[in-house]
Amino acid sequence: MMPESVERILGSEARIGSIAASDSIRKYQKPMDPSPSDNHPRAHRRACLKIVLGLLLVWFFVSFGCGILFREWLDTNAPQIGSAPFGFWMAQQGSIICFVLLLITYAFLMNRLDARHGYSEHHNHSK
Repeated sequence: MMPESVERILGSEARIGSIAASDSIRKYQKPMDPSPSDNHPRAHRRACLKIVLGLLLVWFFVSFGCGILFREWLDTNAPQIGSAPFGFWMAQQGSIICFVLLLITYAFLMNRLDARHGYSEHHNHSK
């Protein structure tokens, strides 16, 4: 904006011209990257992918790693659960229990993320 003294001298036309010039400059400026605190769809999507990929890594490690790759090592080095060796138990029961816990974790984290970015169910019903 122009100072009042310049606006008085040049008149309102100069002010309108400066507003138009600043609008045309804004068109060519590169948009700023959204910060995580913004309610920006790209920031929401990036955070969503981090959650999903993190949980998939845990799921892969527990189901494939503990159930197949490290089963023998777990059988010899980890305590037994009941009468079953730990590696066998992880392949049969532990991976299923871990999967259910991952589903609960996913629901909790996604609800919190949606609320942070303005996509929560409670936020949409109040409109």
